[in-house]
Amino acid sequence: MESPSSVFSALDDVDIIFPEVEKKTGTKLRLTHGNYASFLRDADRRVRKDAFEAMYTTLHGFKNSLAATLDGVVKKDCFFAKVRKFPSALAASLHKDNVNPDIYNALIQAIHESLPILHKYLALRAKALGLKQLEMYDLHVSMIEEVSPHVEYNEGKQWVLEALKPLGENYLNIVKKAFADRWIDVYENKGKRSGAFSAGCYDSPPYILLNYDNNFNDVFTLAHEMGHSCHTFLSNSNQKHIDAHYKIFVAEVASTVNELLLWNYLVKKFADDKKLVAYLFSSKCDDFRTTVFRQVMFAEFEKITHEMVENGTTLTPQELNEKYMKLNELYHGSSVNPGSLVESEWARIPHFHYNFYVYKYATSFCAAVRISQDILSGDKGAVERYIKFLSSGCSKDPIELLAELGIDMRNTGVITEAFKMFDQTIDGLASKL
Repeated sequence: MESPSSVFSALDDVDIIFPEVEKKTGTKLRLTHGNYASFLRDADRRVRKDAFEAMYTTLHGFKNSLAATLDGVVKKDCFFAKVRKFPSALAASLHKDNVNPDIYNALIQAIHESLPILHKYLALRAKALGLKQLEMYDLHVSMIEEVSPHVEYNEGKQWVLEALKPLGENYLNIVKKAFADRWIDVYENKGKRSGAFSAGCYDSPPYILLNYDNNFNDVFTLAHEMGHSCHTFLSNSNQKHIDAHYKIFVAEVASTVNELLLWNYLVKKFADDKKLVAYLFSSKCDDFRTTVFRQVMFAEFEKITHEMVENGTTLTPQELNEKYMKLNELYHGSSVNPGSLVESEWARIPHFHYNFYVYKYATSFCAAVRISQDILSGDKGAVERYIKFLSSGCSKDPIELLAELGIDMRNTGVITEAFKMFDQTIDGLASKL
């Protein structure tokens, strides 16, 4: 049953070799999953375009194999749901978290209703970059000219330590232990999985894998994964084995709270640097776009593909391209020209092999917005409740654990509050451009 995912991993992480991309300096660098984001942040639009085209032209050449692996994964999900008498693969996946599918569907609906806010931001991004219309490879480059901070790993570590001080000395001691005891595999390496993650077992350290590339985003990734590892450490230390492994539904809360605390710290640290503060505001807007809107677009794509298989449709490259393109057009609006190549982006997203995982990024992000606001208000009770939450593992259902923090995920109020912050952050960014 795991063969399709294993084949995808072998193809995506090892066998598929991308071409070299020439930098503005004339230096040629082999494109990889690990450095792709750095290419998309390059100030030279030609470099971004070349990297984008190299990525998706290459993946297009493997479209049949990659579609077959995704079809196999989705068929597996649907098979297990059917034999276990669930009404759908979605219901089966959410069952283990005791989450009603209505929450998933309500999230997608709330996003659709809030797309004008995203379109407002994309229009501002186009204006800031001096473009009539954005291309997909224009969505990651800094909107703030001449601001592309280089951050060595040791400096990034210090920023994370300072940013997390509001969480108290006990939490900080765990972070210091992670650094001192070498929990972290820092840099990209051949055959190493792209992206970043935290992993371990009950009686091991919660190790962190990074592909650190010396930029601001990588510091936020470090803070993000440290949130996961501190969550794991606290749960393992306070719960028996059977109750220690917290649900994914709450996992991204801990990571996102850390990111929001880091953002708050850096805005204050660089308050006198107007360009850098504007850069941070634009980064926060991008976090909303990528963590909430983009992940829900992925979640909607997952829902569509599983429903297709449940209705007897085989996931061919043509079907996948068509569905994915329509979602891109809906979510990005008139300020972005999706172009034809992005239709193959589904082929490089490993999360589509994780069975309705990505929506939890969005719900967790929105919950984390509320939690971080409570912590930064100076409410010591908020910190105590949060540490208790991190120490609870899966001793209660995730919805119950969040309810103890005053967050009710059964309605869209928390989602709406987060969108208000996004709207305010867009206005704040506009005032600084």
